[in-house]
Amino acid sequence: TLPLSSDERRRLGLKRSYLLESKLGQLEQAKRELTTLCEQLRGDREVVERLAQVTQQLGDRAGAAGLWLSASSLQATSAGAAEFSARSARMFLDSGDFMSARRVLASPQAVPRSLELLNLAARLEREGGNEPRLARALEELGSADEQSTIQRAAALLEAASLWHRLNELARAVR
Repeated sequence: TLPLSSDERRRLGLKRSYLLESKLGQLEQAKRELTTLCEQLRGDREVVERLAQVTQQLGDRAGAAGLWLSASSLQATSAGAAEFSARSARMFLDSGDFMSARRVLASPQAVPRSLELLNLAARLEREGGNEPRLARALEELGSADEQSTIQRAAALLEAASLWHRLNELARAVR
């Protein structure tokens, strides 16, 4: 038999992992297949995305977060990179790793700042208990045109309330 080209190996590996996952329900074996494929074909966007999906389905949030972050760096557009950064940040938050979530949200891949990323930043600071950072995140969320006026006003009102409680009256009245 002739050796397989990397394109054929990729196509067969993706198909095998799909069958293992969706038809046979063997997520661990699908993950092993994708991990091997990922090691063989470094930097293949589709393979990394599939591995992140399967890892997330297996409940490994921290593992999925790292893979979503890798997938974000392989995206062709900044909007695509921001979307995958949001997935990564959400997985880090869900796993309780606030520092990694903060690094993701501060990374260049997290631009442009989508409404989802702004909400994740506010969630991070709310769960982390840092009121000044939460107030700043809420101010940024309150300036997002993608949401309703009521949602924007609620975020800005909460930010003003936090600044008032922190005795930052000049910021509270802005």
